[in-house]
Amino acid sequence: MDAFPIFIEIGYILRKEVIQPHLPI
Repeated sequence: MDAFPIFIEIGYILRKEVIQPHLPI
C-alpha cells in the first residue's frame, strides 16, 4: 500500500499547519 504512508504524511503536515502555521494565506 503506497498510498497509506502518503495519507499519514499529509495528515501530519495538515495537523502541524493547524497547530503552528508558518505561512498564513
